[in-house]
Amino acid sequence: MLSGDPEAFQVFEKWKNAPSNAFGSKNNSGVISDEDKARYSLIYTELMNAAENARSKVNKPDSIELKSMNYSHQYGSRGHRPVDVWVSLCGKGSEDFARMPQVYMIASERGLEIGFAISINEDDYHDQSVKSRNRTIVPLINRKLPNSKDELALMIDKSLKEDGGWFFSTKARLTPKDEGFATWTSLGEMLDSIKSNGSSKGGGSICKFFAADDLADLDLEATFDDALSLFFPFLMRCLPDSWDSELVSTQADIEQIEGAVSFDPSDIADARDTVMRQIAQRRGQSKFRRSLLKAYKGKCAISQTAVEAVLEAAHITPYLGDETNHISNGLLLRADLHTLFDLNLVKIDPKSLRVKISPSLEATPYWNYNNRKILLPNKATDQPSTLALGEHFSLP
Repeated sequence: MLSGDPEAFQVFEKWKNAPSNAFGSKNNSGVISDEDKARYSLIYTELMNAAENARSKVNKPDSIELKSMNYSHQYGSRGHRPVDVWVSLCGKGSEDFARMPQVYMIASERGLEIGFAISINEDDYHDQSVKSRNRTIVPLINRKLPNSKDELALMIDKSLKEDGGWFFSTKARLTPKDEGFATWTSLGEMLDSIKSNGSSKGGGSICKFFAADDLADLDLEATFDDALSLFFPFLMRCLPDSWDSELVSTQADIEQIEGAVSFDPSDIADARDTVMRQIAQRRGQSKFRRSLLKAYKGKCAISQTAVEAVLEAAHITPYLGDETNHISNGLLLRADLHTLFDLNLVKIDPKSLRVKISPSLEATPYWNYNNRKILLPNKATDQPSTLALGEHFSLP
């Protein structure tokens, strides 16, 4: 790597404290010299070429897409000095998962990092809407990951151990001094932890490092080719299916609906004021949720979705303390349907036990649930109270 300029990586340290717009703009010449701009471009070009080369060698090149930073030779990263230079490959069709997971390369003052990122930790984002989207996407990605006993996981874990030098961290761009670096000792340990305890904030990275002084002897194309070959099965396994895409899309719609609903803060008896407290509870008390998961056999009462990560304990009569945590005052609902239920846009007829969707949602996929009979627990004592359903049904 960098055969034309072995010292190119020095630009990261040299311009570490560069001011804003250091690369310059049409009206600002900037402070970084043309020679150093060429060094940044050399690094970026070599990463891009290595990624394109690796992509061309997989069994199905069209199943992989290249994702790179917004970079130009003249203006750097929107006029700024790049903190690092990166390129990644993701599965084609992963747009609904924000093009995650990724096999990536990151060049910085730390050297070169090559790895596989399950998802991007929300702490790396500044936009609150992107953070919110991440919390919808991450559980869906995590459920697609294999567990430690899966044949694919065992095969990749064996390859990683034979190759050596791989670290299992909570996210990319960490150094040995950072919290979260090398949190797990094996792929299996990492997968089981993320699947059982993984945060919806995202993260999870399998990576190895090459010091800047060692890059002259590194065959970058061969190294990244090996990394993509190793993690390619994970990229394909974690692609969103039609259900995932619908859920991501409708969750975005839900957030718009929530923002559009008006509340009267002066009326403490207003049901919607109580609902806002309920929404803040979200998943409900843990014991209450576990009871509902058992009663409904892990399925949403309306959609029959069986993905535990997106199922929540919904109170029929708004949560007012432990006395309202009775199982007959609850429904197990998918997160988006829970929100609509809390906003009285989804109701259940207490006589027919059929779903009634607000006419305002007629043009959305939720209308498909209109007049559908809800799933009921087998035990009569676990079934929803018709009195509570009637009270909710009568709300405006």
